[in-house]
Amino acid sequence: MNSGTVKWYNVKSGFGFITPDDGSDDIFCHRSSIVADGVKDLRDGEKVAYDVESDGEKSKACNVTVTAFNEGHAPVKPRKWPEDVSPTAGSQVGTVKWFDVTKGFGFITPLNGGDDVFVHKSSVTGTSKTGRTLMEGEDVEFKIEVDEGGKPMCAEVKGPNGEPVQGVAGRRRGGRR
Repeated sequence: MNSGTVKWYNVKSGFGFITPDDGSDDIFCHRSSIVADGVKDLRDGEKVAYDVESDGEKSKACNVTVTAFNEGHAPVKPRKWPEDVSPTAGSQVGTVKWFDVTKGFGFITPLNGGDDVFVHKSSVTGTSKTGRTLMEGEDVEFKIEVDEGGKPMCAEVKGPNGEPVQGVAGRRRGGRR
């Protein structure tokens, strides 16, 4: 694994460059190459570890993890289901696989197994200050209903103990790379 420093990174565009510690040429880094939990973007000057992949002409960073965060930039950890809390009657517990904030939908993976279940923003009842959004990796409580086409979908999505969901602010997606 290589190490380096983020030379510059455009959060809005989702890409930037890393200056390798070995003195080699700067290497391109895209948001989709960041693999650290809770880290969606980089900040200028942060120390990173990464692998390199090449398409024959150009190299780019992959499997990027932050080894030293800038002050004020730390990973956002999704809330996990407390061990001492049980879901309310008729509800299930699951983890948000991904949620597209712009389109207002995503999928939840039930913790008891089975197929991922579709979730629409209108079913998020325990809303937070981020509105009707969900964060990738966040554990939630939900009920399952069947849509008009006979497919299962989430209903009454909320956080543990009926608390608001964590949600995600200012991001197109809370997951799916």
